[in-house]
Formats: sequence, C-alpha cells, structure tokens
Amino acid sequence: MTILEEIDPAPASANLTYVAAADGTTEAVEAVSVDGELDPEINTDVQVDPAYTTSKQLREEQSEAARSVNKDGIRSLKSAVIISGAVVAVIGALFVVAKKIKEARD
Repeated sequence: MTILEEIDPAPASANLTYVAAADGTTEAVEAVSVDGELDPEINTDVQVDPAYTTSKQLREEQSEAARSVNKDGIRSLKSAVIISGAVVAVIGALFVVAKKIKEARD
C-alpha cells in the first residue's frame, strides 16, 4: 500500500487533501474540519434537523388523533352493545308475559 507522501510529495493547501484512489490516481478532496467531539456523552450541544422534529410532532399528533378516535369507537360500540342487550331483555320479557297470559287463558 502506498503512502500519501509517496504519491504526492507536494504539501497540501489548507483546504485540500490529496487522496490516492485504488487505480493509482490522486484526487484533491476538501478537508473536513471536525470542531466538536462526536461522543454523545461529551457533546451535549446537538443540532436537530427541523424536518425530523416536524415529522415527529406530526406522528405524535396523528397517534393522539387515532387514540381519540379509538376511544370514541369503543364508547359507541359499548353503548351499542348495552342498547342491544336492553332491547333483547325487553323482547324476552314480552315473550314471557305473552306465554303466561296464554297459559292463564287455557
């Protein structure tokens, strides 16, 4: 493996770094400056992408809306079951009363 100094002995400028490619050619690449530490425990000043926070807020709002719709659906289902049960009980009571009246006539 060749060393960078062997390929390009000229000193690199402040903004350019010369990189050797696999085919033996060299390319000038802008140097990247790393100002901060990349360890999340040390670097607490993290820039957050506004698009991410917006999408996260939208997801939270959608999940809250879904929960409220789900609660409304459960309430309506619960009330429908209670009303249906009451109707069945009333119809059953009417049949029992009709049967008793029919037996009393005979």
